Amino acid sequence: MARKSKRGRVRMLAGSVALTSAAALVACLGEEIAPVTQEPPSGVDAGPPSSSSDGGGAPPGDAGTPPVVAPDASDASSRFCATQAPPMGTADFFCADFDGPDVREGFVAQVPDAGTIAKVTDLFFSPPAAVTVRGNAWLRWTKPGPTAFDRIDARVRVNVTGIGGAVPPSAGSVTVLGLFTPDTQLEVRYVRGAMVDGASYIGYVLAWSHCSAGCLAGQAKLATMSLPLNLWEEVRMVWASDGSAKITVGATEVFSGMTYGPTSTSVGVQLGLEENGSSPPVGRHAYDNLVVAVTRK
Repeated sequence: MARKSKRGRVRMLAGSVALTSAAALVACLGEEIAPVTQEPPSGVDAGPPSSSSDGGGAPPGDAGTPPVVAPDASDASSRFCATQAPPMGTADFFCADFDGPDVREGFVAQVPDAGTIAKVTDLFFSPPAAVTVRGNAWLRWTKPGPTAFDRIDARVRVNVTGIGGAVPPSAGSVTVLGLFTPDTQLEVRYVRGAMVDGASYIGYVLAWSHCSAGCLAGQAKLATMSLPLNLWEEVRMVWASDGSAKITVGATEVFSGMTYGPTSTSVGVQLGLEENGSSPPVGRHAYDNLVVAVTRK
């Protein structure tokens, strides 16, 4: 289901990390997929890795042996995604290190309201490049499958120059990272002055919504979540079809609990800045080394 930058869906504010919802939502807690360790170039989907072996070379100093040269960061074999592989049991796997010529490779870009998506080589977590988003703009990776998804695990490095990309006072919120199916969304948002639990709130929230004939929505404060300015931090979202979700920032778990459980065969990841009922976001967010693993029923 196509998304709009300004949504008409019902958003209902909810309570703290223990989470409350304006609509009754049920689920049970899921567990995380272990970090992956080896994978193909940026923007390329892959299945389980095939076995391979390294050939031996002549020892250093042998006559006629060329000197060992450090790998070039622009070489695909030395890129981050070349070091990643699908975990056991993964049905769909995706990695984007944004080091190729087109940072939108593998994604669908949404750039309303004069936002920008650009490759930069002076700011990255792993060389030689990362993607930056300014204004109201985001990237979406979507993967349909033959059966309903069971679990999606997405992790990405984030570097921000303005917290949440929002400036007070802001009536709405800004989505900075999300998971979705055609009718259900789970999003990490930043609000700065919006009403949460009946009072003005500044900080991150986890918001979810499901729209079919009507809409159900819920929200929980991520009171312990923070993203340091001008530093790289890993954000990880794990979401199961039973509605359980887990969010970690670095080594800190900032949410573990119930949201809405989707049943779709299509699932995806969104990164970037998307306004939700507020003025277009300002500032800049940079993203690097997105890794996504999906298991299916």
